[in-house]
Amino acid sequence: MPFRAILFDIGDTLWHSRGAPPAEEFRRLAAERAANELRRLGIHHADPALVARSAWVAMEEAMRQARATDRVEPDYGMVSQHALAELGISLTRDQAAELLEATYVSGIEGGKAPFPDARDTLLALRARGFALGSVTNRAFGGERFRLRAPRHQHRLLCRRADGTAVEQHRETAVALGHHGVNPGDDMAWWR
Repeated sequence: MPFRAILFDIGDTLWHSRGAPPAEEFRRLAAERAANELRRLGIHHADPALVARSAWVAMEEAMRQARATDRVEPDYGMVSQHALAELGISLTRDQAAELLEATYVSGIEGGKAPFPDARDTLLALRARGFALGSVTNRAFGGERFRLRAPRHQHRLLCRRADGTAVEQHRETAVALGHHGVNPGDDMAWWR
């Protein structure tokens, strides 16, 4: 079966973060962003660093739990909402998701850079006629990319290069569908 589309996972596939700043710098930026988002929402909290850290830690814990149990990605906006409520901050799910998203430090300031051959690789694949796309989860910047379709209505089983099955998120199935690739006619692999 010839491949028609290649989908890349965002993290550590096309870019790396070898130049990431120290953890203290991430925390400083996240606190600054949390303060700005709280101000935008008209909310005052004495410790924006605690706000940012609480939402982030709750997200990481929810992700760990999902990986250890049903592997269904949690609603991180709701997770953030509950964590912030414990600090006395009352937000809607969407506001809490926006606050969590605001604290996510990525891109150049997060030390991310494309692999030296990423652009050439993508251009060569396009020149050979492949449709290209990317997939990501909602945990790390995913609210920006999130599809507004019902969550996890379908599950997609992909095969790793070694033939073992791995469950993927509905977003991957949607992305493959956009390229005319049906579930079961795909292959996925990770480093």
